[in-house]
Amino acid sequence: HVELREDRHYYSVPWQLKGKRVRVMYDDRTVAVYYDNMRVVQHTRDRLPNGYTTLHTHMPAQHREYARWSPERFLRWAQSIGDDTAEMIRMILSRRKHPEQAFKVCMVQGRSPSAFLQAFPPPLHLKDQYCTDRRGYNPEHASGTA
Repeated sequence: HVELREDRHYYSVPWQLKGKRVRVMYDDRTVAVYYDNMRVVQHTRDRLPNGYTTLHTHMPAQHREYARWSPERFLRWAQSIGDDTAEMIRMILSRRKHPEQAFKVCMVQGRSPSAFLQAFPPPLHLKDQYCTDRRGYNPEHASGTA
């Protein structure tokens, strides 16, 4: 994404341009992104602060998988594992300004409880329930499937 600072809004560019220097030109209605003097994308301008305008085709394949998820889908999935897992996913999603930013962390939950707790330690008020060793993991108190 590139940021249009005037609006504090982010616009997608093709993933192949990650790390490349691009030029952004805009007017009242459109935002155009150029690379090597060629327009690579044109978006309708959106003045929503801290918002994202993203074209699905601009994401690499592994990120497109995340785009098929929603906060509601994560919560349904977590609830199917158990109440503790659902509560943890709720906390993860609520800690991010944009829930989509938490999806990768949520997907770690499906791997193993220890990987999840290492990626996202529990809040201090829950720490005693989950943590007994210096790595922050207590297998007796973990929920979910490996």
